[in-house]
Amino acid sequence: MQDIRKDKQELSNHVRRLINSNLDLSYDTEAKNLFGNKEVLSVIAKYVIPEVKDYSYEEIATMIGNVNISKEEVAVNGPIERLESESKYVGEKTIFYDIKTTIHTNDGAIELILNVEIQRKANPGYNLKMRGSYYVARAFSEQLKDISDDANYDKLKKVYSVWIVTNSPKEEIVKYSFMNTKTRNIDPMNDPFSLIMIYMKATSQKPCLHEFMTTAHEREKLLKRVYQRLSWKTTIKR
Repeated sequence: MQDIRKDKQELSNHVRRLINSNLDLSYDTEAKNLFGNKEVLSVIAKYVIPEVKDYSYEEIATMIGNVNISKEEVAVNGPIERLESESKYVGEKTIFYDIKTTIHTNDGAIELILNVEIQRKANPGYNLKMRGSYYVARAFSEQLKDISDDANYDKLKKVYSVWIVTNSPKEEIVKYSFMNTKTRNIDPMNDPFSLIMIYMKATSQKPCLHEFMTTAHEREKLLKRVYQRLSWKTTIKR
């Protein structure tokens, strides 16, 4: 019971700090712990993922699978889970996903992979959108460990990669997806992966992320839901 109360208090503090824009996202561990929590991920998912926009925050939280937060390198020869936070192929550079999880319904109608990255520099010295495209493409392609004539491509899950860019000179949310140039439409069901860039100003009183968090769910209601949640099984990872 003591651990549950501790988790509950920590989660409440994290959410309150996010909503009040007091969180210093320049600290990797703090940011990853916050955005890796299912309560917060459910709000982000509802806002940027069309497939779950009609579900409640509580429902989305139950649809989120195990959350993998990258803090250290996984041993190359050690055991790994099917959805690991490290991605590595022979001859390629090892990369780490900040946050990686699945979103799925029990009936299998929705099966997605969600990746969230926290980027502290809007201009890191390279094309950030290209890096984001590489991450989302890699998360998509690594679902098939072996390419053969028997590969079941229909089993590939759509991937959403959300990049939260702090200290940005601009403030906006930009989504990159596949578009049918004939119909000029984006079909979420036939769009293999999407890259979402959330740019946040460092000195803004109401940064972009704060705006959609408070718009998506009023502060009081969100905090009330956090306090009254019946099951507190999510552990704040350090």
